[in-house]
Amino acid sequence: MSRTTHTSGRNLTNRIGLTLVGTGSTVLVAYTAALAWQFHAALNASALDALGSFASVGLASLHALQVVALDHAVLLSAVHRILVLCSAFALVVVGALLARTPAASKSAAPVSPEGEPR
Repeated sequence: MSRTTHTSGRNLTNRIGLTLVGTGSTVLVAYTAALAWQFHAALNASALDALGSFASVGLASLHALQVVALDHAVLLSAVHRILVLCSAFALVVVGALLARTPAASKSAAPVSPEGEPR
């Protein structure tokens, strides 16, 4: 394999890895922001401000647990969101593995100017 073919293949792998990291990070940030916004809206919608923030969070959590336990459509929606977040995280991990440059392989097999291993 010539040196330019190996370099162009490495650049392609690096670009694919960076694209996967960017896509996964975008999905993670977007879904996390949407979940945080919905959680914040749920806390503000409750009339439990007199109880304090910890009690409000506790009662909102109990209400969410009750809704998830009794309404299976909400449960499937939550599972869908979890799967999307996990797959986005997997994209980031795979992209990071593809984008990294293997320093050990450069020192292990030096290449002669003709492109053949020594």
